[in-house]
Formats: sequence, C-alpha cells, structure tokens
Amino acid sequence: MKYVLASVVFLVISLAVNAQQPAASAHTMGPETVESLIAKRDALETILDGFEVWVIVFGILVVVGVGGETIYGVRTWWNNRKLHVVEQSIDRLRQSEIATLTSSGESLTLQMKLADARIAEAQRDSSDANERAAEAQKNLALAEQHSSEANAKAEGFRLDIAKAQESAAKATEETARITKENLTLDAEVINLRQAAAPRRLTEAQKIDLISKLSASPAFSVSFLPVSSNGTKESFDFQDDLVDVFVRMKLMAPGGPPTGKGLISLTPSLAKGVIVLVKNPTEFPAAALVLINFLKALGFEASATAEPDTASYSPNEMKILVSVKQ
Repeated sequence: MKYVLASVVFLVISLAVNAQQPAASAHTMGPETVESLIAKRDALETILDGFEVWVIVFGILVVVGVGGETIYGVRTWWNNRKLHVVEQSIDRLRQSEIATLTSSGESLTLQMKLADARIAEAQRDSSDANERAAEAQKNLALAEQHSSEANAKAEGFRLDIAKAQESAAKATEETARITKENLTLDAEVINLRQAAAPRRLTEAQKIDLISKLSASPAFSVSFLPVSSNGTKESFDFQDDLVDVFVRMKLMAPGGPPTGKGLISLTPSLAKGVIVLVKNPTEFPAAALVLINFLKALGFEASATAEPDTASYSPNEMKILVSVKQ
C-alpha cells in the first residue's frame, strides 16, 4: 500500500515538472544559437538533477514501506498462527465441558430413574406393610379374646415359678456353702502337699538363679553346718544351693564348707533358709536376690544379722539351711 502511494506521488510531481517545460520553451522560441542551446542544456541538467534527488528520496520511501510491510506482515502471520492455536484450545475446552455436562446429565437421568424405581418399591412395601398391619390387628383381636384364659394360666405358672425360684435359692445357698467348704479343703490339701513336698531346685531354676546372682556385684558365700534337727530334705536342698555357687566358681566342688564361727540361733526355732549378713545396712545385694528368688518359689527364706556377724565383710554372706516352715 505504501509502495503504491509513493508511486502515485512520484507520478504527480513528474507531471508537474513536465508541465513547466513547454512554458520555458515558449520563452526561448526563435532562431537557436549556441548560447540558447547551452542555456537549454543547463536548464535540462538542472531539471535532471532535481529528478535524481526525488528518485533517491522516493526510492528510500519505497524501501522503508516495503520493509515495514514485510515486518508487520510476518508478525501478522505469526500472531494469526498463535490465535489459531488459542482458538483450537478454546474449542477443545468447550468440547470437554460439553462432554462433562452431557455425562452429568446422563448420570442425573439415571439417578432419577433409580429414584423412581425406589419410590415405586417403597410404595409397594408400604402397601404390604399396611396389609400386614391389618392382619396384625385381626390377630390382636383374637389374642384379646383368649387373654382371660391365658391370664389364668399365667397366674398358675407364676405361683409355680415362685416356688421353683424359692427352691433354687435354697439350692444355690447350699451349693455356695459346699463350694466354700471344698475350696477350704482344697487349700488345706495344697498346703499339706507343699509342706510334704521336699524343697529342691530344678536344672532350669538353677540356671535362672545363676543368671540373677551373676548380675549382682561381687560377693563371697559359705554355708553353716545344718542344725542338729536337720533332715535329709535339708541336706538335699543345701546340695542344690551349693551346686549353684560351685557353678559360679564361688565355692570349690566336693561338698559344702562348714563355715566359720557360731551363731546364736536356737536350732529348733530356725526355719527355712537363713542368710546371715554383717548388719541391716551393710550386706551384699546378692543376699536379697537369693531370698526373693526362694520366696518366689514358695520357700521360707529370710536375712538376719547377729552380734556374731559384726565381723563379716559388707560383701560376705553365710547361709544356713534349716528344716521347712
């Protein structure tokens, strides 16, 4: 468009300049001489110089117009492509929304059909319920007719039930009394069996006791001679305890040591396993471990400090195995 406009302007100016040429020629009509011809040449050269300037100017304008048209033409083409892509995206989104709305509409239609079916089913259930209610009313009327007879029979049943409940209560009391007596007898039997059963340590119990004593701080141990009223059970139980300390390498194998010194305990009053320590505040932790272990097995065990034990070291303990409790 700019190129055409520049061409038109150039044409108009050219016509205007050419229109001036006849006028100039009219003034110089007559016999031509060398001077007139030279003047005519100079005039034509001046005109041509002006034309050359205008040709350059309009050439520049044409170049500028063509370049601008090319640049904006390319930009227009590129933006048209982007516009086309955007329009395609808009179309795809609209088609997706239309598909979603269509699917939602179909789902709602299906739900409405299902709801109608449930309503119809509920109405049928309501009709059936009404029929059953009518039937129940009839049955209730029949039941009321026979209620007087049933009440009379029920009264007789109540009396029988009351008598049966009274007999059951007495039987329950008697059962409770007998059960209590049986429990008492069972406890006595258990105590007798425990009293009669010899004190012994199984292999598993020995291993458990060794593990617990090994976790205690270092200590020394020895056994006092069994009292004069000792039994074979006392000697056997002492052998089990000695075996524990021999395995811990706290005592030499070959029989329990006799211990040193005397104790002021009366033999007939000494019961169970007695652990002698220095005093109530200075004693090896292993003494408590041993006593608690024996008590957990149901054996009588205790610790004591006598005037004769004041010479013991804080980590020393001596054990006396006496008769059962």
